[in-house]
Amino acid sequence: MEKLLVIEDSILQSRILKDLLTENSFAVDTAETGSIALQKMTANLYDMVLMDMVLPDITGTQLIKHIRLLPGTYDLPIIVLSGLTDKENVIESLGMGIHDYITKPYHPNELINRIRIHLGIRSTHKRLAESNAANDKFLSVLGHDLKSSLTLLYSAVSLLEKIDEDKIQGANIIQEAKRTTLQVNKLLDELLLWGRMVNHGIVQQNERFDFNEHARLCLAKLRDDIANKGIECNDEIKSEAFVYADKNMIEACLRNIIFNAKKFTLRGGTITLTSQSILIEGRPYNQISIIDNGIGLASEFVKNHFHRSSLSIEKDTEGNVGLGLGLSIAMEFIEKNSGKLQIQSERGKGSCFSIQLPAAE
Repeated sequence: MEKLLVIEDSILQSRILKDLLTENSFAVDTAETGSIALQKMTANLYDMVLMDMVLPDITGTQLIKHIRLLPGTYDLPIIVLSGLTDKENVIESLGMGIHDYITKPYHPNELINRIRIHLGIRSTHKRLAESNAANDKFLSVLGHDLKSSLTLLYSAVSLLEKIDEDKIQGANIIQEAKRTTLQVNKLLDELLLWGRMVNHGIVQQNERFDFNEHARLCLAKLRDDIANKGIECNDEIKSEAFVYADKNMIEACLRNIIFNAKKFTLRGGTITLTSQSILIEGRPYNQISIIDNGIGLASEFVKNHFHRSSLSIEKDTEGNVGLGLGLSIAMEFIEKNSGKLQIQSERGKGSCFSIQLPAAE
């Protein structure tokens, strides 16, 4: 619920306006003077200010200047409600950064509509700013990720050119080049998927399927790659558990999380998949958990993925820097399918990622 501050010295006008705003689902605070208004704005955060230009202790223009000097108010919508109708006063007020000027008496519906318009504009600007900040960091780390992988690939191929006799060493370098190429390819796949996702280019197609069997098949596809790193796979998935969701989206989630478990598990470690039926707020869900005993994730990394306006960088067992783009995509897809992703991780002990989807009837 948006919180509005009404600055009006007339008790009657203030009460009428407060009742109107409250009826339209706004939280309302009031101030009879400019000094009281500034005190309240210092102690509280408001989504909008509605103010009269004639106040007992300070002029409206002076109050606007003081408001704009307060932290975090540079984009705060200010609507003036005033009986002053001369053009010079209106132009002066608009030039000081107010968002709207409505003369008294005003029509209630017009006022409510204008309030909602300005709140909507501010909300959109805020989302765009958060998105741009996340995109800037994402592109920066992505460039580093691609550059690091391509540098490794180039070094491997360069060494291979110099090898004439040492076939074993040459074979090792070829394997390293193949591994790095696959990493770059996976990163580009995730980038394309992310691009389609943010541009609403993915059409969701839900169907009823066996979540447990689907998870088992995903693990089977990645088993050889996991074994090549010397990691043991354990399948402790139980029998049938049906969900109604987009099968391809869920497969992408499972694949990314299992792949991440491999990246953050040392040679000789284990990755285990388990399943169970649970209740969340009285509703049945089917859960698949991907558990590893690897190096674990930093708490800041986990927290930032639940608040995706801020992405973090993390290193895997081989020291490769990653953005966690696959995990961000997985979280987005799970939410699109009315599911939840629970993450438990501790440095040096490993991680547990649990995908929870509503059970199909």
